Amino acid sequence: MGMESFYINLKLGKDEKEFVVKEIGANTIYKKGIAFADWKNGDETSIIGSTFSFLPACYLMYKLCCDISKRKAGFVFETYGEEKVFDFENKEQFVAFMYSKWGAKLDGVAEQLGVFLIHPTNAYKALRKLKKKYFTKF
Repeated sequence: MGMESFYINLKLGKDEKEFVVKEIGANTIYKKGIAFADWKNGDETSIIGSTFSFLPACYLMYKLCCDISKRKAGFVFETYGEEKVFDFENKEQFVAFMYSKWGAKLDGVAEQLGVFLIHPTNAYKALRKLKKKYFTKF
């Protein structure tokens, strides 16, 4: 895994695996914002997001995990070497947890590769230029 990405590993049963495969296939937003690795050991997969779009990728990961938790409450996921039960009350808690694990990597990306900044007075002008190619509503 390079500087440009972060992950969560899902450990699921057969029913949840089939659900995730179906969700991935049906949801174009997932396909645009996060990547999925092949299933390992029959019941584990990695969901990968870009550090350049950390917040939106975390939102998508959280949404998918919420959908999974409706089918299997208290499932376990792993990120940055720590296993955790998915028991977050809201996406803000999930994002805070993910940032606590990946913050140093995000800082490194910002220092070594840079960040995407838009000055508030130029936001709409930049949005018009970039919207078709890079922006997705969800």
